[in-house]
Amino acid sequence: MRRVEDLLGQDGSLTRTLHDVAASDDHAVTLVSVYARRSDGRTAHWNAALVMHIEDGKINEVWVTIEDPYVVDEFLS
Repeated sequence: MRRVEDLLGQDGSLTRTLHDVAASDDHAVTLVSVYARRSDGRTAHWNAALVMHIEDGKINEVWVTIEDPYVVDEFLS
């Protein structure tokens, strides 16, 4: 995440909106929408699902699936 903040620039922003959560003792899944703005004025929006593996009450692994990864690649390049 620190690298993303660097790419956004000092005046950039990243806003995540939580749509839903499903969880058990071992896993959690979140559905989010992300709105991003770079300091140069470029903006982007994407949806993502995060699957988290939970062990001993702590998140120890996260898998991220982005609806359209090309949007993110273009925005961050």
